[in-house]
Amino acid sequence: VLLFAFAERKYDATFYFLHLISVGGMVGAVMAADVFNLFVCLEILGLAAYIQIAYLQKGRALLASFHYLLVSSFGMMFVLLGILILYQQTGTLSLFDAGAYCAAHPEAVSPSRLAVGCVALIAGIGVRSAFLPFHAWLPHAHANAPHPVSAMLSGLVLKVSFIAIWRITQTFHQIALRPTLLWIGALTAVFGVVMALAQTDCKLLLAWHSISQIGYILASFGVGTPLGMTASFLHIINHALFKSLLFLCVGSVIHLTGERDLKRLGGLGRVFPWLTVAFVIGAASIAGVPPFNGFVSKQLMSASLQAVPLAAAALWLAGIGTIASFLKLSAIFRPRRVHVETPIRLPNLPYAAYAALLGLSALCVLSGAFGGSCANRVAELLFGSRLTEPLKLYSDSTIFHALMSLLFGIALFFGVMSPR
Repeated sequence: VLLFAFAERKYDATFYFLHLISVGGMVGAVMAADVFNLFVCLEILGLAAYIQIAYLQKGRALLASFHYLLVSSFGMMFVLLGILILYQQTGTLSLFDAGAYCAAHPEAVSPSRLAVGCVALIAGIGVRSAFLPFHAWLPHAHANAPHPVSAMLSGLVLKVSFIAIWRITQTFHQIALRPTLLWIGALTAVFGVVMALAQTDCKLLLAWHSISQIGYILASFGVGTPLGMTASFLHIINHALFKSLLFLCVGSVIHLTGERDLKRLGGLGRVFPWLTVAFVIGAASIAGVPPFNGFVSKQLMSASLQAVPLAAAALWLAGIGTIASFLKLSAIFRPRRVHVETPIRLPNLPYAAYAALLGLSALCVLSGAFGGSCANRVAELLFGSRLTEPLKLYSDSTIFHALMSLLFGIALFFGVMSPR
């Protein structure tokens, strides 16, 4: 993201200061040992994000930033309420001590009040993760932010909030909440992709896909099995790679042409072949096409959801919609039957931008090629051991499943969406 920001050459020291503050907030939220420091780090991250979204001081960006500020502040009120309830129940703010106290003294803790406190925390932080019904702020915030900020918001900031939810759920053993999270995730995945299909603004389409992909992560986490949680965490990593890549690719197009409406874009594949290659890798990754990284985590999710076939079917439908929507977005690079005049302001992208795009592309390819090793490494970090289930990522059945999804996605695009 920094390489791409350098390449755009329109940000001053304030932007990079805010970037580093947001990175510090993310690191603090992941490493915080108590719930109040977690709250403080999320607020630091939020403050940096509000300003970064509105950095270019354009009308829509200012409104989107203010909307995010209001909704996020309301969510943080619930976080403080949850902290108060948990402190009343355990007498400590430490995540480690509170979890140990609940396990050692179950008679001293009210399960219902503990659950209410955890729900308040999850709902408050869930505003930052943007799953249903807390998603309304995200599309315009991501779509109108500067391109590097959009990549950061989708690739990392959303995931840090989800990791905070993960830590709270695990610490206080709120197993009863998992089915709710699973179904919210499945609905979020389908809703996000349906909304993405309706967009003609290329960044807004990607923004709705951020919501959809958070649904995948939440649904797999809600399964609660080691395989499901490994798949969820692996998709956090993979999504950070391919979604940042896609936002930077589309940002490059807007930077070069000054245009973001799909109806007015087309034929850039011949002009910018390396940019097209990067986009194809990102689109294939998010669509779950083998051998890219999205295929690996989506196959693990599918395996983890075998006991919940309706939720698995919802994610499969979301995957078909994802393929169709990225075929729609690929109109930027495909030749168009109707002549589209795209003004080119610059002869090419700077080398630093290509370094960012091709670096992320390489990571998408490598993390897909070595997907089994990555999944087992994630399982070792989470649970201290490799996955007990055999990983058959590239078996005949998984390849057939991916190809069928691809064919249905193509059929949806050409049969229903009627491309010009």
